[in-house]
Amino acid sequence: MDAHTALNSVYVIDGQKMEATPASMLEECGEKFRSGIRRKSVPEAGVIRDEKLDRTAECTGYDRRDIAAYVAEIKKLTDNQSRPFELHFPGRHSRQRIAKALLDAIWCGGNFRLEDLRLSLRWDWDSSRMGYMAAFYASAAAAADYIYDLNCVLEKADFRDTPGSVCRLECSVNVCSGDDADTAAGEAAVKCSEPADMVRICPEKIDGDESDWIIYIPFDTCKFRLGASLLASVRGDNGDLAPETRDPDWFIDCYEVVRELVEDGVAVSGVTVCDGGLQAAFERICDGGSFNISGISSSYGENDTVRILFSEVPGVLVRVRDSDYDYIDSQMLLQDIAYYPLGHPSRDGEISVTDHSPDGIGRILDALLGQATEGED
Repeated sequence: MDAHTALNSVYVIDGQKMEATPASMLEECGEKFRSGIRRKSVPEAGVIRDEKLDRTAECTGYDRRDIAAYVAEIKKLTDNQSRPFELHFPGRHSRQRIAKALLDAIWCGGNFRLEDLRLSLRWDWDSSRMGYMAAFYASAAAAADYIYDLNCVLEKADFRDTPGSVCRLECSVNVCSGDDADTAAGEAAVKCSEPADMVRICPEKIDGDESDWIIYIPFDTCKFRLGASLLASVRGDNGDLAPETRDPDWFIDCYEVVRELVEDGVAVSGVTVCDGGLQAAFERICDGGSFNISGISSSYGENDTVRILFSEVPGVLVRVRDSDYDYIDSQMLLQDIAYYPLGHPSRDGEISVTDHSPDGIGRILDALLGQATEGED
């Protein structure tokens, strides 16, 4: 199946005709559509009939005592930039890939914002198997909605039929800004930097001071779930439910704040939280440290440590100097962004995570401080 057929066909899924073709949905994220210049409509290429893949609720029991074993199992996969597509979670996986590509760009140099980013998507797909084209349609629909709501622009969408191969969704980002001149077609010309030209200015890991803070900022408000995660994949189940990444407004606000921290040099290092979850991000940002996730647990009402550490909710870990902590706090409060100071890095080569609340004295002090704040104007 060629790209024209896959993108421009009418889809009938589970006997129901879909209202739009993948191409027409994705076109609404394009530069011309947003500029009020519509493409000429492409003739429909035919009809593709398929059925959704059945998904049973399969979830292995996870134990926090086995976290070290889970880390070892997924460590060899976290550096893989081209993950197999999670066919049972097409919408979730598509939004995750897009979020990761955008977050990977946040660490790069240049003066840009989220709306300056241009995305390119390519589906490498096995169209020969039952349920796979239905999953492609769901992926294209979710990608179109998410990109549009994030106010980004889809520069290119492509489909390559790869029979017998593993399905994948590749996502890359260009940075475009500036109006040079009007073209003959009446469109504003822009300068674009190719992905290879996007130089990272905020490193993943530095040999900094042990008084530095490691801060977690989730870029969505969804609950922690293990569906579509690397942990569920290596354990041979589907994780039951997946995080529903559906809060683009929150993503936009977080992106603006973190982008400023990167440009101003306040974030001395940072990593994207996605593949492998929070636990994998710890491994990439520092060589060791003791981190407390009780604040996350309390805020989300989530008592499952494994879910918090391995769920792949898009977000970032940033390392900031202790002298900048008050500034970070004020900026987050000003922008109404949730953030979680997790602890300090170390050089001992060992990462430990606890989910215990502060000791009794700490809780009493917190309560007294809270009462004092409430009683003052």
